[in-house]
Amino acid sequence: MRRIHAFGATAALVTFALGLGCWLDDESDPNAAELGLLREGSAAAGALADAMDASSEAVVADGSGGLQKSADGRKDPVTFAFQGSVLAVVTLPNTDHPNATGEVTVTATGSVVGDQTDGSVSYSVAFEVTSPAGLTFTDPSTGATATVPQHTSLSYDLDVMWLNDSGANQWVRADAVATLPSVQVALSNGVTTVTATVSGQRTGHVGYGVESGAAFIELSGASEWDATWTRNAVAHAVHVDATVDIAGLPLSTVYVTIDGVTYGPYTILGILARWGIVVK
Repeated sequence: MRRIHAFGATAALVTFALGLGCWLDDESDPNAAELGLLREGSAAAGALADAMDASSEAVVADGSGGLQKSADGRKDPVTFAFQGSVLAVVTLPNTDHPNATGEVTVTATGSVVGDQTDGSVSYSVAFEVTSPAGLTFTDPSTGATATVPQHTSLSYDLDVMWLNDSGANQWVRADAVATLPSVQVALSNGVTTVTATVSGQRTGHVGYGVESGAAFIELSGASEWDATWTRNAVAHAVHVDATVDIAGLPLSTVYVTIDGVTYGPYTILGILARWGIVVK
């Protein structure tokens, strides 16, 4: 399993972190039909990824007192208030998830170890799509959509640790691990709508704040997923295996397998820049 981030970050940082890497020569790239399949599969997986990421962000934000991600070193003092039980309602789109629309209800339960100065908590997180129209990811290039139906729910683990000593340290770090069971997602290309099945695994790490007087942001993680569907009596399958780690090189690496043919390595931003496809 490989690694891709499970939390949002500032646009400039993501552009830097995901933009380096290599592209294959044009003759080795997917053809137009294959890119269309990659676009659809990525939309289906992206809808679930946005739901998970937004849920994690809501849980961390609930306890971190509004601590903001920032690389410029400016941090206003905040008071942490992590609890063993969190209930949040997340409405999308937001800054980190501009392509998703819908509402997710998030519950998290765990036991706080330590205190609000120096502590940790291991949460069991569950989110449910509660908006009547479901949670929809819209492809920014074509307008094609992938919709997770209302009442779809998933669970995963989220470990959070923090240090806030009112001195040189004010930070939070979180790690998420999820196994995605087979989830049904409605794919619409503007002409026909089919049902895709998405499954896979995601892990992610985020850290931000001030440590020993210096501001920092950490992002790393893994995404490996499969999406399968049938359109016009033809079965299709897309597999994506991606990594990102802003602390090392390569900063992002993506391999895609489309109907049995593998392409890569690419970068996340490279795929977005060349073909307008959002891979998560």
